[in-house]
Amino acid sequence: MAVYGMRNAFFRILGWLPCVLLVVVASNHFMLVRTQHLAPWLGGGFGMFASTDVGSTRWIAVTAVSENGDEHRVPLKGQLRDLKYRARNLPNASQLDALAQAVWKKLEKDAIEATESPPASLVIEVWKTRYHAKSLQPEQIQLALEYFDFNK
Repeated sequence: MAVYGMRNAFFRILGWLPCVLLVVVASNHFMLVRTQHLAPWLGGGFGMFASTDVGSTRWIAVTAVSENGDEHRVPLKGQLRDLKYRARNLPNASQLDALAQAVWKKLEKDAIEATESPPASLVIEVWKTRYHAKSLQPEQIQLALEYFDFNK
C-alpha cells in the first residue's frame, strides 16, 4: 500500500513537470528580452505574435577605425555571417565580443585597401526598427554600441 502511495505521488509530481519547465523557459525568455535585447521571436518565440521586433528588422554595422581616424565599414560576409546573425538577435557583450574578435582576425588577414593606415579599433552598432503605436511611423532604436580597441 505504501509503495502504491509513493508511486502515485511521484506521478502527480511528474505531471507538474511540463508546467514548471514552461514557466522556467518563459521566464528566461522574458528576462533575456528585457535585459539582453533578445529578439522576442527567438528563445522560445513567446513574443512572436505580439512584436514586430524580429531579427530581420534589426541591422548591425561594424566600422573599422584607423589610428588617424579614417573609418571603413566592414562587410559581414562568409564566415562572419553566422556571428552577425547571433549578435543581431542577441546583442549582449559576449556575442559582440565574439563578432569583434572574428572581424579583427579577418582584417589582419585581408588588408583594407581604402585606408592608408591599418585599423586600430572596431565600432559595432546594433539597431532595431520600432513602430509608433498611433502613427505607425518607423523609428530606429540603437540596442548596442560597443568599442573594441585592438591597439593595446
